[in-house]
Amino acid sequence: MKNKLFLCFIALITFGLYSCEDTISVGVPATITINVRDYGQPLPNAKVYMFEDNHDPSSSFFKPFYADTTALTNHYGVAVFTPEVFDDIETFYFAVFDGNECLGYVQVSTSGGDTRSADLFIGGTPGYCELKEVLNETTLTAHSLSYSGDAKNRTFVPIKLPKNTVSFVYSVSSNYADNTSPTLRLLADLVERYDPTHGLLADIVNSLDDPVGTADCSIYLIKDNANLDIFNNKNSNFQYFPEGTRIGIKSGIVEVELDEPLPENYQWYLGIENPDSKNDIYVTIEVCALVFHE
Repeated sequence: MKNKLFLCFIALITFGLYSCEDTISVGVPATITINVRDYGQPLPNAKVYMFEDNHDPSSSFFKPFYADTTALTNHYGVAVFTPEVFDDIETFYFAVFDGNECLGYVQVSTSGGDTRSADLFIGGTPGYCELKEVLNETTLTAHSLSYSGDAKNRTFVPIKLPKNTVSFVYSVSSNYADNTSPTLRLLADLVERYDPTHGLLADIVNSLDDPVGTADCSIYLIKDNANLDIFNNKNSNFQYFPEGTRIGIKSGIVEVELDEPLPENYQWYLGIENPDSKNDIYVTIEVCALVFHE
């Protein structure tokens, strides 16, 4: 009798365990890709936080500390999440923070097994960026230090940057021969490779081959007329901006990233200096800008 009771007890326990397992909810993963953008440009290395719908932006739990999952975007500003979805449709929120301050968030509703993609904008309204030519390929002469005429070993070229310029790029080739005609093709090469949805302009610039050059020169980024005058007077005490300056190069492609889009049209200058004591040089420059459109 005791054995029968014991077997019945085991059977009941076993049945109960199976019944409990039958009631356990099993989630199905979804794949959600978040594209972090700043003024329409992918923003690399931004940490994205994921929240379930009970921790929505109106709740006091919408802070990084309460996030379910974190993901660090890759170089192209893309974060990929694979949350478990238990109901037919679930809503998730994805946000970027500076401390506890939310810089921007996006809401995504999805079913298990789905693949979703959404843009998360911070620092500006949704928009796109366009490449524009600022200076067509232009060749200037910088005379030697020993040149006897009125011309000096320094010259300059103005660059007129459009309103909402995010960054600009210049290509330079310096040569001794005045019959050298380098084809820089900067705008054509950038437009051919640039895709605002999949990469940063810096990646494209780094992938381009530098033009050929034979003579050393120095290129200074100067942002005001007063320092341009000092530069042209061959004074060494002028102010320039290192981020767009290259000293002692024969050729190259230089990108200058701005902290935020320019609020107005600006005219800056590229000052060109020939360090050679005997030979004139011929410097060819092309300039393009990346302009944000809301």
